[in-house]
Amino acid sequence: MKSKILVVGSINMDVVMTVEKLPARGQTVPGLAMQSFPGGKGANQAVALSLLGSPVTFLGCVGQDESGHRLINNLRESGVDTSSVHIEAATPTGTALIAVEESGENFICVYAGANSKLDQEKVRKHAELDKVSAVIASLEIPLEPVDLVLELAHKRGITTVLNPAPARELTNRIYQHVDFLIPNETELAQLSGLKVENLDDVRLASARLLTRGVKVVVSTLGTQGAYYYSETEQFHVPAISVQMVDATGAGDAFVAAFTSKITAGATSRQAVEFAALVGALTVTKPGAQNSLPSMEDVEDFAKRREVVDGEDV
Repeated sequence: MKSKILVVGSINMDVVMTVEKLPARGQTVPGLAMQSFPGGKGANQAVALSLLGSPVTFLGCVGQDESGHRLINNLRESGVDTSSVHIEAATPTGTALIAVEESGENFICVYAGANSKLDQEKVRKHAELDKVSAVIASLEIPLEPVDLVLELAHKRGITTVLNPAPARELTNRIYQHVDFLIPNETELAQLSGLKVENLDDVRLASARLLTRGVKVVVSTLGTQGAYYYSETEQFHVPAISVQMVDATGAGDAFVAAFTSKITAGATSRQAVEFAALVGALTVTKPGAQNSLPSMEDVEDFAKRREVVDGEDV
């Protein structure tokens, strides 16, 4: 019986510096604190899925260095199947340098490192698609393995989810292999070629992407919430108000939560509402994987929100 979700993507060591305010171009600002956390969009999504109770395998590459070993151990400790993680002897592990201001806003610079070594050969050798019910891919790795794994999964009738981050030009052939495209508002604008400043813009941009072959667009819109768009169903889910500490990893948590619910048979609205809840809870803690909630955390958060008669906490 198919049960696992396969995540194909990046794995990085995140070096996070807290600052009072993000620097402008050419400006130097003092750091208030610095820590390192396991990260990378693919690894974040895999850990989030496992914490939410979904069996998950991660396919990616790390270097044969201290960071690589730490990252693999963290995946294992989080319950992720690491049998498809490849260790690159001659290339360092990917690294992300992240500055986070006190408001929670951030900017990120990523060195791909070993992530750049993930190729089609590794997909063909390690994907084991006969054992999975869904595939999640993102774009911090080369496009060729993403293209291939989506195509192979689509041909087998496996649910395909693409988180197009960071956004880059995609062929219609790739779009045609995607069941659920989950961009943020910046990525939605880049992919569609349209401005995205309000919900009307989101609808127009989503409609344009459907003409390229994707079946559903689920856009994460920060303080505006999330928007689901398909040919037969469109709806908006408002944002959940929380005290934001660090937005790193929130989009990955949303992608994982949505996929876990939609593959378990939930309705599209149930899946988006659950993903919004998980994403909101993620921003209340620092770091990427360190901030990801367990199902118990999410259920407790939902109960606390109910206690205050619908007011956000």
